[in-house]
Amino acid sequence: MGSAAMDSAGNIGLGYSVSNSLTFPAIRFTGRLAGDPAGTMTVTESDLRIGTGSQTHSSGRWGDYSMLAVDPSDGCTFW
Repeated sequence: MGSAAMDSAGNIGLGYSVSNSLTFPAIRFTGRLAGDPAGTMTVTESDLRIGTGSQTHSSGRWGDYSMLAVDPSDGCTFW
Protein backbone atom coordinates (compact mmCIF):
# COMPACT_ATOMS: atom_id res chain seq x y z
CA MET A 1 0.00 0.00 0.00
CA GLY A 2 1.65 3.22 -1.13
CA SER A 3 0.82 6.91 -0.98
CA ALA A 4 2.70 9.73 -2.73
CA ALA A 5 2.66 13.50 -2.33
CA MET A 6 4.47 16.45 -3.91
CA ASP A 7 5.50 19.53 -1.95
CA SER A 8 5.43 23.15 -3.15
CA ALA A 9 9.01 22.86 -4.47
CA GLY A 10 8.25 19.78 -6.60
CA ASN A 11 9.93 17.25 -4.30
CA ILE A 12 8.09 13.91 -4.11
CA GLY A 13 7.67 11.69 -1.06
CA LEU A 14 6.43 8.11 -1.16
CA GLY A 15 5.33 6.25 1.96
CA TYR A 16 4.44 2.56 1.81
CA SER A 17 3.90 -0.61 3.78
CA VAL A 18 6.23 -3.60 3.67
CA SER A 19 5.77 -7.11 4.99
CA ASN A 20 6.88 -10.64 4.21
CA SER A 21 7.56 -13.90 6.01
CA LEU A 22 10.65 -12.38 7.68
CA THR A 23 9.41 -8.78 8.17
CA PHE A 24 6.56 -7.69 10.43
CA PRO A 25 4.35 -5.05 8.76
CA ALA A 26 6.29 -1.77 8.73
CA ILE A 27 6.15 1.68 7.12
CA ARG A 28 8.95 2.97 4.88
CA PHE A 29 9.68 6.17 2.97
CA THR A 30 11.58 7.17 -0.15
CA GLY A 31 11.39 10.09 -2.55
CA ARG A 32 13.11 12.34 -5.01
CA LEU A 33 14.09 15.99 -5.22
CA ALA A 34 12.54 18.18 -7.89
CA GLY A 35 15.78 18.31 -9.91
CA ASP A 36 16.48 14.57 -9.84
CA PRO A 37 16.20 12.52 -13.04
CA ALA A 38 12.63 11.55 -13.91
CA GLY A 39 11.65 7.98 -13.11
CA THR A 40 14.02 7.65 -10.15
CA MET A 41 13.62 7.67 -6.39
CA THR A 42 16.92 9.05 -5.16
CA VAL A 43 16.16 9.49 -1.45
CA THR A 44 17.51 6.48 0.42
CA GLU A 45 14.72 4.16 1.57
CA SER A 46 14.27 4.42 5.33
CA ASP A 47 12.03 2.93 8.02
CA LEU A 48 9.49 5.32 9.51
CA ARG A 49 8.00 2.68 11.78
CA ILE A 50 9.39 -0.83 12.25
CA GLY A 51 6.75 -3.47 12.86
CA THR A 52 6.77 -5.42 16.12
CA GLY A 53 4.03 -7.97 15.43
CA SER A 54 1.65 -9.48 12.93
CA GLN A 55 -1.96 -8.66 12.06
CA THR A 56 -4.19 -11.01 14.02
CA HIS A 57 -7.62 -9.35 13.73
CA SER A 58 -10.06 -11.21 11.50
CA SER A 59 -10.60 -8.12 9.28
CA GLY A 60 -7.07 -8.56 7.92
CA ARG A 61 -6.84 -4.80 7.25
CA TRP A 62 -3.45 -3.17 7.00
CA GLY A 63 -2.60 0.19 5.47
CA ASP A 64 -5.70 0.78 3.37
CA TYR A 65 -6.58 3.68 5.66
CA SER A 66 -3.22 5.50 5.54
CA MET A 67 -1.87 8.33 3.39
CA LEU A 68 1.00 10.75 2.90
CA ALA A 69 0.22 14.48 2.68
CA VAL A 70 1.98 17.85 2.67
CA ASP A 71 1.39 20.19 5.61
CA PRO A 72 -0.72 23.07 4.26
CA SER A 73 0.82 25.51 6.76
CA ASP A 74 4.28 25.38 5.13
CA GLY A 75 3.83 23.47 1.86
CA CYS A 76 6.94 21.38 2.39
CA THR A 77 6.60 19.10 5.44
CA PHE A 78 5.47 15.57 4.62
CA TRP A 79 3.02 13.96 7.06
